[in-house]
Amino acid sequence: MIPGSRVQVHTAEGIKKGKIISLIPLAIQQLRYRVKLDEKLAPSDGDDNSDVFTVNKIELLEHSEEVAYDTLHCNSLCYCQAHRLEVCGKCGMDHRWNNICRQIAESECNGRDPCEVVDDIQDRITPRVAPKGINASSDGGITSKSFKVDYIPVVSGALLLPSEYYADPDSLPLWPSNRPFYDTLKKCFDRSEKQEPDETKAPLRRLRETIAVAGHRWDKFLHSKTEKDPMGRLIMQDDAQTQILCMDLILPVHTSSFGGMDELPLFTIRWVHSGLGRMEHAMMAMTSMEPGTKMGEIETETDEIELMAKLLMANTVNLSSEFKTNHRHPRIEHQGLLRVSVLTEIPFKLQQEYYRNLGDYCNRCGASGHDNEGTLDGTFKVMKCSKCKSAQYCSRECQRVHWKVHKTNCEAVVNRANSQQIMTMAHTADEDSRQKRRRV
Repeated sequence: MIPGSRVQVHTAEGIKKGKIISLIPLAIQQLRYRVKLDEKLAPSDGDDNSDVFTVNKIELLEHSEEVAYDTLHCNSLCYCQAHRLEVCGKCGMDHRWNNICRQIAESECNGRDPCEVVDDIQDRITPRVAPKGINASSDGGITSKSFKVDYIPVVSGALLLPSEYYADPDSLPLWPSNRPFYDTLKKCFDRSEKQEPDETKAPLRRLRETIAVAGHRWDKFLHSKTEKDPMGRLIMQDDAQTQILCMDLILPVHTSSFGGMDELPLFTIRWVHSGLGRMEHAMMAMTSMEPGTKMGEIETETDEIELMAKLLMANTVNLSSEFKTNHRHPRIEHQGLLRVSVLTEIPFKLQQEYYRNLGDYCNRCGASGHDNEGTLDGTFKVMKCSKCKSAQYCSRECQRVHWKVHKTNCEAVVNRANSQQIMTMAHTADEDSRQKRRRV
């Protein structure tokens, strides 16, 4: 929404229509707008004929879309064309600056530099999703539909370590110093997974690859590290740098058994996750690095980072207080930024169990309708593949992207179902024939 957009607002007196006058740069998480409720009034030069409403109480009455140079212009604001996101890590686009500049009025800056105000808003608000279109609501109002279901990371018991490991991971056997991590981590992947295209992999599948890559990077750090050198830091971030997750490996590494794998390296790490509005946490965490610390970057997508952060937090919560106290960083302990956690690879067997327990979820993006507490929203519905009735998706876009992988399996499922049906019909015919002979 930009100044001049026609909207309707819900007030104590009922639904009223009006025009947006300007964006007020005062809110922390939600944008606020100054709205003139009666368009017949003369233009307001102050607050006499206008009120302030939060964005979730404003409904847009007009909708327009056009595409230019891979950018979607929706209601005069910019989004990535492929995913309709204001900030898209996959496409490497961040349109917040341009969008806020279009919305803000210089008169609302209270004498501050407009660029400074825009920077402040950009760091505090949640990125937006372009509305799909406008439909009539049940109460006669106008509402906007979002493009697709948002992915919310869910960590279930299938991804958590055995409970006895959380008491004191230091009591576990040490990992052999001459044995590379990566050689063992890559054995957790099934043969059928290796040919899957990147664009069709679900978040947990990509996260497992990221953990294997992290093990490979730590192998390199240890190979070049001298006795006096500090351990390197790994940084997971998306292309648009909207989310960052820093991980510091704490030596020594121990050995665990997990998901049917007899021996897996169990990494003890310090970590910090910084998203939009909390980037100062990552900057402050940089002060904890010792001089000469090498850094390695792992390019990931935002859903991987969110799932990794939730997994690490679950492990942090389960660890004993004594273990976490013994491994805290002494230099920034008072800031509480770097948390202590443990991490290991997730075998293919546990990935399958995780998705079975998740219930209805999108085979492409992993959206499941769960909220941040893991509770399933009863309104979440998936669309089944019309041929095999087994694959399920949250949107037609996810189904289209995943078709190149699902096509072979879809045909196999259909053929198997047809074969079973033919065998059942043949068995039924034989039974009928035997019954007839017995009567004769």
